[in-house]
Amino acid sequence: NHLRVEKMGDEEVEVRIAAGIRDRGAAGSCLIYAPDSRTPHAVVRRLALETSGFVVLVNINSRDAVMASKPDIDLMGEIADRPYAVATYASLADEMVEEGQVRDLLQLDPKVPVVNCGLRDPEKTGEVVELVISLVP
Repeated sequence: NHLRVEKMGDEEVEVRIAAGIRDRGAAGSCLIYAPDSRTPHAVVRRLALETSGFVVLVNINSRDAVMASKPDIDLMGEIADRPYAVATYASLADEMVEEGQVRDLLQLDPKVPVVNCGLRDPEKTGEVVELVISLVP
């Protein structure tokens, strides 16, 4: 975890960021980072403008859980010139929202990939990262 100081008007805000480097062998390395969920929207937007591609995490335990990611999807629409994928996950496997419902609820463009990803499965999360990298022009 890292701290990054961001300016918001006259105020400085400390933003916690989880960061890591993914070694892609001959293809080089890439920096992967995620701001803390409590990061103000204006700071997230500024960080997003410094980024090449995105993974938007969507909890599919319920319709409400899916809708909690709507502001992140809206941000992708605001930026609009960077590729992203939606990585869905469930902490409770009982009543998961299906991919079609996720697409409808979040009003996703048909071109946006939706990948079911176990957050604790390094192979699956790596596949999502590689997918987003492949979408970067």
